Amino acid sequence: MKKHFLFGILFIVVGYLLGTFIFSTKLSFNTGNTYYFIKDNNTYLGITKDLETVEVIQDIYSEKGIDSSVIKRNIVSKDLENNIMKFDTLIKNSKSIEDILIIEKVALTYYYQKTSSKN
Repeated sequence: MKKHFLFGILFIVVGYLLGTFIFSTKLSFNTGNTYYFIKDNNTYLGITKDLETVEVIQDIYSEKGIDSSVIKRNIVSKDLENNIMKFDTLIKNSKSIEDILIIEKVALTYYYQKTSSKN
């Protein structure tokens, strides 16, 4: 009986120490980065990580009479993140609507190539 009692106490102490260690090491579960996909009914029109860019793209399509919606997705890919951020920078520095639309087409093509190569 004493033996079972001591094992119980030992398990509680070990559990406490392990729990304290695990929660103090700041474990993080990477759920990905948020990407915004702009789309109309059937077609994706753009991808970005920047909310200002979402507004710019939606405004461009709104002026053309195309309603768009935004879909948020979390994606884990450092390579994709770096390149989408570069596309966002190009868009911020672009003065022409045509340039912005071309950059978004390239960004979407890049995204499709990256995601289809995993399959």
